[in-house]
Amino acid sequence: MRFVALAVPAAMSALLLVATCALWVRSHIMTDDISWYGKGRMTRFRSSGGGFWFETRPWQLTGPPRTEWHRFPGKAQRPFSASPGAPVHERLGFMASTTGYDLLLVAPWWALALISAPLPLVWMRPRRRIRRWWRLRRGLCTGCGHDLRAPPEGCPECGYPAAGQPAR
Repeated sequence: MRFVALAVPAAMSALLLVATCALWVRSHIMTDDISWYGKGRMTRFRSSGGGFWFETRPWQLTGPPRTEWHRFPGKAQRPFSASPGAPVHERLGFMASTTGYDLLLVAPWWALALISAPLPLVWMRPRRRIRRWWRLRRGLCTGCGHDLRAPPEGCPECGYPAAGQPAR
């Protein structure tokens, strides 16, 4: 039951991992800039140069509330540049600030990929062990699931040695 309970979060985390990797690659090709203007506030999300930038700050709105999406092909610059003497977190691509903003967060896409990868990996690993145990109990090949009750020397389908026999 524990493995079934992890299935939905693991699937969502795997989907986030795939989307993150796709956005990471895209950020090296072009810059995406999505801005929301309304209610005296501007919120922006930018993906560029292997990282993303999120900011929110006060904004004097001229006109109705709106959303803008700008793409700049071939203009994939880093979200910010850290000098060699900057703190380690800035040299790795992380930054957070409230100076001039209500909130400013900058992070590299690889960090989000690293955070979203463990759950799908943890979920898949025990499943392989359980599948192997289940097949072993029923006299099936632990490699492909072929019935091994007749040939004692190994699997005729995939060549995997029978349980308890050394590999050839």
